[in-house]
Amino acid sequence: MALKLSTLWPLMAFVCWSLVLPPGAVAGQWRAVVLPAETLSCLHGASPENTAVFACSRISCLPIRWQLDERDPTGRRVYREGPRATEDSDSGLIDANDEISFMWADAAEDRSALLPEGALCTQELRIDLSGQRRRARVARFATAAPRAEGAYVAYDHTGDRMRGRLADLTFGGPTPRGIALRTGVATGRDLLDRLKIRATARFFGVFPLYRDEDDINSVYEAWSTGPIRIIRLERRWMELAFGFRTPYLRSETTFYRDYVQLPVRLKLNFAPAQLLSHIEVRAALDFVNLEKWRFWVPDLPFQVRVGKTGAAELERLSAIETGVLALEGGDATIALVLRLGPTLESVSKGLYYSESSAADGPESHAGQRPGVGYSLTDWRGVDAGNHWFVAESFVLPAGYDLGSFAQELDASPLVVAGPLQTGGSLSLRRTTGPSDRRRGAARE
Repeated sequence: MALKLSTLWPLMAFVCWSLVLPPGAVAGQWRAVVLPAETLSCLHGASPENTAVFACSRISCLPIRWQLDERDPTGRRVYREGPRATEDSDSGLIDANDEISFMWADAAEDRSALLPEGALCTQELRIDLSGQRRRARVARFATAAPRAEGAYVAYDHTGDRMRGRLADLTFGGPTPRGIALRTGVATGRDLLDRLKIRATARFFGVFPLYRDEDDINSVYEAWSTGPIRIIRLERRWMELAFGFRTPYLRSETTFYRDYVQLPVRLKLNFAPAQLLSHIEVRAALDFVNLEKWRFWVPDLPFQVRVGKTGAAELERLSAIETGVLALEGGDATIALVLRLGPTLESVSKGLYYSESSAADGPESHAGQRPGVGYSLTDWRGVDAGNHWFVAESFVLPAGYDLGSFAQELDASPLVVAGPLQTGGSLSLRRTTGPSDRRRGAARE
């Protein structure tokens, strides 16, 4: 079971980051657009300092915040900072396997016939998401490109603290140990005791095995930062019994302005059930005090208020299987999402919810107010080989339509890169006449 614990503890690390959107925010505003540079031929071989991303309206083209994340020729991500920082062989120039990222909300809502002034070449990006279309334009310059000031994220690596637009997340050792909103009545107050990971199993069907989050070993390897996201790389493992240990897991936690994403890929040399039976992994956030917040899962037929949940409701909650859950408060809604890859679909993904005041150490504050997350059981169908899962966490504005949010999660941005446009030094001008624009719009 602990074989799975070291690989599965990250599937709840996602719950410790937050997204806070202003009231009335439109659907998709939390979304980041990440695309490979493969189709952006205008940028191949360019210096990042001479590159920009623009949102062009009908009257102007303004630079927006963007980020370049490099990969080396083997496809591995390049980390510029940390004890195991790496370098790319292309001296920092943009190539086809690098990634460009920016925020969906920063792209232009309308089609524009304008081009950035002074650009050597440009390409339009058409981004479709949930029936909405936005546009951005990448551009290459002969000298330093225009820049949008500021950054959406910041990282204090000495305190291992990530800052987004309206929330802070702090790691303590291998797991998150603090989350503080930057808005509302709870501003600055730590809402989280810790991420709890409790795992039980029987080794060879006989010897009881128990592990928790304090048993996880970790080595912090490197990080990468920019205006759009922070990518934090760690290597983790756990000691088992009789000299066995888990495989090493390299995990990348990615923090955006408004949410956190944790894609995890792992390889198992043998099926867990060959060594372990009665495997159960409980991964849950232990909050300090969210009294009167409302708990939500899709199609829940009854109301659950933190601090006012009866024994009958708790029993009914324990029978629910879900990949989406949320806590709604007066200032924000915290939503948690877990997706298991096809090779892990046989695992039972039960809901975990507790308001117990009993000690459940290790912890800083006795009890759970509440504890929310997942209980993973029935590992008999998991084979040796490659597996993956993705975990994400959001904090939405109070009153956000969670049914609509669940639908938003199923949609991904579809990005189409337009043809390369060149011609010496492009000026801030229209690219076509009125009749040509009408024909182009008809073709789209």
